[in-house]
Amino acid sequence: MSIQSAEANAGGSVVELAEIGRALGWAAGPSLWSLSDDEVVGRVDAAMRLRAQVDALLLKAVGEVDARDLARRRGSTSIRAWLRDAHRCDPREAGRLTATARGLRSGLGATHEAMAAGAVSLDQARVIVRYVGELAKEVPAPLVAQGEADMIGFCAQLDPVLLGVVGRRLAELVDPEGTQDRDEADAVDREAKATAARTATLTPFDDKPGGILRAVLDAEGYATIAEWLDAAAAPPPPDPDGVRDPRSRGQRRADALVAACEQGLAGGALRARGGVKPRIIVTIPLSSLLGSTGFGLTNGGHELSPALTRALGCDAEFLTAVLDPDGNLLDCGRLNRLFVGKTRLALELRDRGCAWPGCDRPISWTQGHHILSWLAGGETKTSNGVLLCPYHHREIEKAEWKVAIRDHRAWFRPPKWIDPTQRWRLNHLHHPPPQRQ
Repeated sequence: MSIQSAEANAGGSVVELAEIGRALGWAAGPSLWSLSDDEVVGRVDAAMRLRAQVDALLLKAVGEVDARDLARRRGSTSIRAWLRDAHRCDPREAGRLTATARGLRSGLGATHEAMAAGAVSLDQARVIVRYVGELAKEVPAPLVAQGEADMIGFCAQLDPVLLGVVGRRLAELVDPEGTQDRDEADAVDREAKATAARTATLTPFDDKPGGILRAVLDAEGYATIAEWLDAAAAPPPPDPDGVRDPRSRGQRRADALVAACEQGLAGGALRARGGVKPRIIVTIPLSSLLGSTGFGLTNGGHELSPALTRALGCDAEFLTAVLDPDGNLLDCGRLNRLFVGKTRLALELRDRGCAWPGCDRPISWTQGHHILSWLAGGETKTSNGVLLCPYHHREIEKAEWKVAIRDHRAWFRPPKWIDPTQRWRLNHLHHPPPQRQ
C-alpha cells in the first residue's frame, strides 16, 4: 500500500492511510543499531521522501477543507483557527499550510504531483508557490507553467534558501527580454531608495564603556564593507605552539574596524591578499558596457542595475571583469609556484569563494590548490587551480575526491564510500542560478 495509491483512491483513503500509519509506526519502532551505515543513510533518504508525500496529502486535504469552508461550518472563525484547535497546530504553521494549499489549488498541479512523488519538500513547495504566484502577475500562462517546471527541476539540486534565489530571478529566466525593461526601472528605483536611506549611527552605552555602531548601506557600500571585512578579519594561522586565535568571527570584525580607523589616522593601508589588493570586483556582461542590457554582479553576490553597472565600468576605483555573451573569462595562467597576481584574481572571479560543494567560506579565507600537484608537473594556471578554504584544502589532500574544471566551473566527484554513484557536484552557494539560453 503506497501513499500515492491512497491519494488516488479518494473513497478508501482514510482506511488506507491508517494502514500506512501502522506500517510507519512499526518501521519507526525498532532500534537502528544493527543497520549498516548505508542502511541508516538510506533510512533517512526514504523518510524524507515519505515526509514530502505525507505533506502532499495534508496540503490536498487542507485545500479541500478550505474550498468547502468546512472550518467555519464546524464552528471555527477560519481554517487557521480550526487547524490550531482541532489539530494543535502552531498558528504560524497553520497559516503557512493554508497559504501553500491555496497556492497549489490555484493551478500548481505539477508541484503537488512532484510532492506526491517525494521529489519536492514542503519547504520547497512554499518557495514555488510564492515565486510562481508572483510570476503569474507579470507573464502569460505558458511562461508561468514553464517557470513552475523550472523551479521543480531545481528542487533536485537546491535547498529552499537557494531555490528562493532562483525564484527571485524567475521572470528573468523565463522571459529575459520582457523582464529587462521592468526590472531595470525597478532596480534603479530600489537603488535610489537604498542610497537615500543610507545611515550610520554611534550610540554609546549608558551604563558601561563602549557603544553600538549601526549602519544601513546601499548595495555598493555594503559590497565595499563586506569585501574589506572579509579580507581584514580573516582568521590568522595558529602560532608556533598550535594555539589558534580564540576570537569569534564577530570579534575579529570589530577589531578590524578599529584597526582600520587607527591605520587611517596614521596613514596606513591594508596588506595585499594572495598577491591581489582587496577590492570590489564587478562582473559586467559585455552588453552592459556597450550600453544595451545586462545586470552586474559584485563578488558578494549583489545585483547592480544595468545603469549602475555601466557607470562602474568607467570607475577607476572598481575593478571590472568583462564577460563575453557565454560568460567566459580569459585564462590568466602563469608558471609560478603560488597562485598570485592575475592568476589568483582569475580564480577569485571564477570560484568566488571555497569551491567545495556546500562550503560558504568567502574568497579571503581561501588558498589556491593545484588540481595536478606542482610536484607532479602541474602548472600554476587557472585551468589547474581551484580555491579551497584551509579545512577543505586539507580534506582534498587526504581524501579521494576528484576535481575537474568544466565550463569555467570547478566540479567535484566524491569517493565511492561517500556516494556510490560518484555524481559530479558544484558549489551553488557562490554562484547565481543558471541563465536560460
